[in-house]
Amino acid sequence: MSIKSESSRNNIKKIVAGAIGFFILISLYVNEFSWFANTFDRNKLIFIGLFLGLLAGLGVAYKLMREDQEIIEKFQLTIGMMVIGAMLMPLIFSMTNRLGAFSSPMEESVEFVKNDAFNESRFGKIPQENPDGYYAFVVRKGTVIRLTTKTPIYQENQKGDRVLLPIKKGLWGFEIAYPHLLHE
Repeated sequence: MSIKSESSRNNIKKIVAGAIGFFILISLYVNEFSWFANTFDRNKLIFIGLFLGLLAGLGVAYKLMREDQEIIEKFQLTIGMMVIGAMLMPLIFSMTNRLGAFSSPMEESVEFVKNDAFNESRFGKIPQENPDGYYAFVVRKGTVIRLTTKTPIYQENQKGDRVLLPIKKGLWGFEIAYPHLLHE
């Protein structure tokens, strides 16, 4: 077996592993989007995740640098690791916030505003018989919050009614609404 064919096989293995990793990352993000939608102060969570990802990427790049590398190679390594860190850390931060909290959800009284069905389409709103999901709007601590669910909640309630919403404080202190527990 020649050295060139061995190197070619190693490259193919790396490409396949990278493609599989990419699809796993996309799948994890798609799953996490529904949790992002029901996380209170999610913009702060994402910003902190990005910042930590950039710092982690910078640290990894520093560890991987060699003395004999050209400045352009060091720059490419640093930027690459920072981009990878910024892509991964918001996902990891959100997942650990959600999965790392071991307490059970507590029910909090909120004011019901309304339910709205929605349809997801890249072509805009298309009327359908079966909506893709539902938004439930509630007032919590003086702020209108939009919850995303697969099935409608609080159907019997009128605007202004007090309803109970399951909320859980995550590992990193970000609270998450669990409206899907209302269907069980």
